[in-house]
Amino acid sequence: MFTRAMYETDDMIEQHKLLNEIANRIDAGKLRTTLAKRMSPIHAASLREAHRLIESGCTIQRCQRTSKGAAPVVNRDSPLI
Repeated sequence: MFTRAMYETDDMIEQHKLLNEIANRIDAGKLRTTLAKRMSPIHAASLREAHRLIESGCTIQRCQRTSKGAAPVVNRDSPLI
């Protein structure tokens, strides 16, 4: 993602355009995260659960570990574009 900036390529502005397009789609509700669950707080049990979910092979969503308060589960049936 940051190759253009690191190497100061001639087309660095394209990264800016891509990120703006992604932001616009998120704001318009056309692009949504694949985040399915936030697990909190970070401790051995939540890490084991996250690992179990990912290794089960039956989930395509992402899990996020966070040290802040627990957040609600994101609707897994939301359309992804």
